[in-house]
Amino acid sequence: MADAQKKPVKKNPHAGHRERMRQRVRAHGFDGFAEHEILEYMLFHVIRRGNTNEIGHALIDAFGSVNEVLRADYDELVEVPGVGPACADYILYLRELYLAFDRYSFDGASLDNAEVRCAYFLRKLDMEQDELLLAACLDDTRRVKHQFVVARGSIGKMYLSHHDLLKGVLQSHCRLVVLAHNHPEGQTIPSYEDIDTTVSIARALHHFDIEVLDHIIVAQGKAISMLETGAYSPLSG
Repeated sequence: MADAQKKPVKKNPHAGHRERMRQRVRAHGFDGFAEHEILEYMLFHVIRRGNTNEIGHALIDAFGSVNEVLRADYDELVEVPGVGPACADYILYLRELYLAFDRYSFDGASLDNAEVRCAYFLRKLDMEQDELLLAACLDDTRRVKHQFVVARGSIGKMYLSHHDLLKGVLQSHCRLVVLAHNHPEGQTIPSYEDIDTTVSIARALHHFDIEVLDHIIVAQGKAISMLETGAYSPLSG
């Protein structure tokens, strides 16, 4: 009689949820995942028990997208409900891992057209929070032989040493250079400062028979070629 009066045990609707998500990723990657689900899955590796779905929603509510979550700094991340120091550190680690992967995946890339140059520097600069001016030195087949940071900061305010730039280029023994910089909070539209700086660098290098082939601007997940848009033309003669 007592056994008959026992209440049926309710099944946990979330039982096996993590394993089902793991199986989806193994089979199809993140295809079909909402952005908060991607973050939910990522945080399985930090939060061994608990509902990371709510944290994924909170991160998207705070930053708008996975891309912007990965751009966020530590102090911004820990302000999000449910995101403690361990979660923030893990997200920063994932960003750095992504950047390291991209650095090596384009080793020896041939920058022989504007589309490839845009893709190359988009991967290099899209996650950077500081404004950087880069120089990529190309060999005769237009493959990247050497790359270095020319200056850091707003291009209208950064200290730009033509001597240091020339030294870096000459050490590569290359005659072609592609410049690139990012607008972390702006747009891809070249400013007057961008154009003036590009022409100034091109003139300085031209005296040493070194050509600035193009200048790529990266902002908000996009990249444009100043050569393609007509904002810059290589010096001739």
